[in-house]
Amino acid sequence: MSHLRRCALFCLAAILAPLGSVSALAGTFKVLHAFQGGPDGANPAAPLTLIRGKLYATTLYGGSGGDGTAYLANKKGKEKALYAFGGVTDGADPFSTLTEMDGVLYGTTSSGGANSQGTIFSLTPDGKETVLYSFTGPADGRFPLSGLVAMDGVLYGATAAGGDSSCNGGSGCGVVFSITPDGTFNTVCRLSNDSGWYVSANLLAVSGRLYGTAPNGGANGAGTVFSLTPKGKLKVLYSFSGGADGGAPVASLTRVKDTFYGTTRSGGAYGEGVAFSLTASGTQTVLHSFGSGTDGAQPEGSLTPLNGKFYGTTNSGGANSGGTIFSIAPSGKEVVERSLAGSDGIFPNAGLIAHKGILYGVAYTAGSANCGGFGCGTVFSYVP
Repeated sequence: MSHLRRCALFCLAAILAPLGSVSALAGTFKVLHAFQGGPDGANPAAPLTLIRGKLYATTLYGGSGGDGTAYLANKKGKEKALYAFGGVTDGADPFSTLTEMDGVLYGTTSSGGANSQGTIFSLTPDGKETVLYSFTGPADGRFPLSGLVAMDGVLYGATAAGGDSSCNGGSGCGVVFSITPDGTFNTVCRLSNDSGWYVSANLLAVSGRLYGTAPNGGANGAGTVFSLTPKGKLKVLYSFSGGADGGAPVASLTRVKDTFYGTTRSGGAYGEGVAFSLTASGTQTVLHSFGSGTDGAQPEGSLTPLNGKFYGTTNSGGANSGGTIFSIAPSGKEVVERSLAGSDGIFPNAGLIAHKGILYGVAYTAGSANCGGFGCGTVFSYVP
């Protein structure tokens, strides 16, 4: 599914979602910023990054030209747009989070750039943006939805299309790439139907290897978890069946000790996604199947460890049909911490980050009455 179509579906769902009262609080929830759709941005789709006590990320739309922003917000709710994308050579529609390396922020835009195929950019803390690379497509990839991860002074990322043309009706399977801070670009690996394709989540760097998820392809066509060396040697760790074990993983992996944890947006016992664990040898265990009652549905964000549990969000479902904040114990017991609605912001498709016992996240829409009445999304905090 294209990222533009995904956004259209989010907006359609906003029409149908009730804006009534939320479920009883298990903790303390607070909206830090409700986007207004103007210079401050609109529709945050990317996970937050915490750097020296401030929250950084991007909005898909909004800004002075409507092509998205890079922003920062403090933990008291004051938000500032660092940069408004112009939609031409500087890129447009950033779907990804921001990554910090040596005091500079790095990210991608899913479209725009010199060739209208997306960009890789750097951004100083005072808002000076530099395009490091404009994708040409198809050979070097195009339409990057994922952000970047730093490993040994080099940044790595993936594109949703381009590369091998055997996937997605010829649009391409995507590539994994590397880029240095001075703009030296290299195609590490061209993805395929076997490896999985349409990567939309950040890669995870662990001990000199990269780990990622792909929502399509693999042995059963329902997505994969894969590992990759910086030289391009790829190994599929697990192929989802789309049945009880889940399907369509669109979130980054989380690693605790020697085990990976993640989510899928479909499959499971009720067809609404799962939370799972995966050993390095490829043994997968379903921790929870979503879609039973009001426990939430279609998780699209990663899992975050805090106080012996994992916390995350579901993009839909819950008591108010606007998504949830949930926790899962290692035993698999799931608790809906909050069912989102109305002024909270709804339909979070990014995971949470934790700092000093507080969780921070974003909701894609609602929160305000702007953005065509659907709301422009929020930045929020939650204390379990």
